[in-house]
Amino acid sequence: MSELELYRFITENKIEWVRVKNKGKEDLLMLVGLDDIKTVLEMFNLHFDDNMECFLGYSYIRIWMKAICERYGIEMENVFID
Repeated sequence: MSELELYRFITENKIEWVRVKNKGKEDLLMLVGLDDIKTVLEMFNLHFDDNMECFLGYSYIRIWMKAICERYGIEMENVFID
């Protein structure tokens, strides 16, 4: 997973995201529609039994991105541009 691949996925699929504090530290929540969950799991090589904190909403899952970006050496500021 590269910064460019993540950026393309976000822009092409119109993925929403928001900057928030997570346990007092700067983080980012990516809001992934249920139709895109399989793609996200494959993209990050994640499995439901991995230790990843996320929240299920009515029609989306919110995923904390800081830990995932750190895992892949991705600078969030290069991907999630305001």
